[in-house]
Amino acid sequence: MQKCPTCGSGDIEVRADKENMRSYYHCANCGKRWSRAGFNRNGADVRKITVFKILPVFCVLGAILLLVLPLAVQLRKVKDPVQSVLDNVSQTTQEQTEGQPPSEEAATTEGGDGSEAEDGSAEGTVSEGEAVSDDDKVSGTETESAVAEGGKTSEAETEAPPSDFKVYYINVGQGDASLVMCDGHAMLIDGGPGSQAGTIRSFLETRHVEHLDYVIATHPDEEHIGGLVGALDYATAGKVLSPVKEDDGASFKELVSCLDRQNVEVTVPKAGDRFSVGGAEVVILGPTELSEEENNNSIILKVSHGDNSFLFAGDAETEEEELVMGSGADVKSLVLMVAHHGNASSTGAGWLDAVRPSFAVISCGEGNGQGCPSQAVLNRIKAGNITLFRTDLQGFLKVYEEDGRLVFRTEQNAEADVFSSGTVAGNSAG
Repeated sequence: MQKCPTCGSGDIEVRADKENMRSYYHCANCGKRWSRAGFNRNGADVRKITVFKILPVFCVLGAILLLVLPLAVQLRKVKDPVQSVLDNVSQTTQEQTEGQPPSEEAATTEGGDGSEAEDGSAEGTVSEGEAVSDDDKVSGTETESAVAEGGKTSEAETEAPPSDFKVYYINVGQGDASLVMCDGHAMLIDGGPGSQAGTIRSFLETRHVEHLDYVIATHPDEEHIGGLVGALDYATAGKVLSPVKEDDGASFKELVSCLDRQNVEVTVPKAGDRFSVGGAEVVILGPTELSEEENNNSIILKVSHGDNSFLFAGDAETEEEELVMGSGADVKSLVLMVAHHGNASSTGAGWLDAVRPSFAVISCGEGNGQGCPSQAVLNRIKAGNITLFRTDLQGFLKVYEEDGRLVFRTEQNAEADVFSSGTVAGNSAG
């Protein structure tokens, strides 16, 4: 029975408040009235009881909060899972790269007189010899193998723009083949003899060079274009330059057949033509006029990147060298690819005086039977205080820019006696 909370009387009535549309208790003894929701039948304050009823709920919620809060704090300290995985992969790759030793013994050679050239680059450098087994991508940067302990270093200081630029002088035995890579673009200059087609294909495949912006066939000599079929069997060609569109040689016909399958035609360039390979600029310097001697129709081209320049001359002999010099062309270059494998008919004293290279490269094969390189040419290069590299002794050569410096790395035998006409190493294509 409901009792009055004031007087304790049990004389309680339920009345209606029509105005507010609600009912309430009324004590007939003392006149006290109160809301029906405020007290229970025993007159106890229902609101107080309600507080005690919900108190356990608050306790449970508090306990849950105490458990969840520390977990939330820990979660804030954890990185995004995907980013964490990427960071771990990056760190692992870096550790593997830094911890991987060269596959063969590295060596170092020194050359040059250290004098300053007019263009501000330091003439004379030290090459860093090593067994190179890199997997350069045409669209990416490379990781260089470590130089052997105790190696000596001296680079040609230049102000080259930041770019992924490198030149390979590929060892194809008695022949010529060079690969220029820059900013995801590539140009192949000659491909060596047909016996080296597999070497050229493997060289491009290892470095993921699946497209050649330019292919230069300096002239139809088998020692220069025979191996290009290996390149075109793996990579597509954008433009192919040759001094002629037709030739009776089997190697040239096979080259044209490969190009036909790619719907690419041979283009005959003119002296003065210019084009780009990524950030590298290329200019055709010769031939300036046609000759009855095939070698003297060789394409002569200069590749420039920043303050660094590279001259390639095919099998050009002194006749073509003099014609190009007489045309007023700027032949001065930091690195010279010695023409005709160092044959005595090329690389005259006047040519060396005009080019004024700090470095020279001779591509020839061991025991080639052609007297290459000629001792007379070697003597002229040595007299000019030019640092020389040879593929028959040192394997393929890699030249690249690092922090504005030009660095040379040989595949092997960096200490070889390059000014001796004898050869001591076999053909290693790398």
